[in-house]
Amino acid sequence: MKDLARRQSGFTLVEVLIVVAILGIIAAFAFNTFTRQADESRRSDGATLLMDASQQLERCYTRFYDYDAAECNALPGESPSGHYRLDVQRDQTTYRLRAIPQGAQADRDVERCAFLELDHTGRRYAEDGDGNDVTDDCWRT
Repeated sequence: MKDLARRQSGFTLVEVLIVVAILGIIAAFAFNTFTRQADESRRSDGATLLMDASQQLERCYTRFYDYDAAECNALPGESPSGHYRLDVQRDQTTYRLRAIPQGAQADRDVERCAFLELDHTGRRYAEDGDGNDVTDDCWRT
């Protein structure tokens, strides 16, 4: 009887496979959460780009009563970390700023948040890759 007890010490193959499966499931959830947080962090980079450009245009309008004044062309071309580029449409009394993802952000997040947008009234807008309004999800930052 003592010989049988000694031979059965340790783990069986089934026990090891169950532990590996559980660890795999936990790792999958953790990785998904991590990548989603990284996407949202990069998205805040785009929001920063839009807010900075909007502030510059508002200062320009305060000084020259014109969003499109020649003295106001020094808008940033891309976000501080380089994850978004700025597209500007403006005239004398209105503007619309759009942050378009590029690089890793374009590869990972373009289906969820194809772009972020801000206009002269302060309205925020975002669309997913299919053209659906996802403003609340994308501007959560």
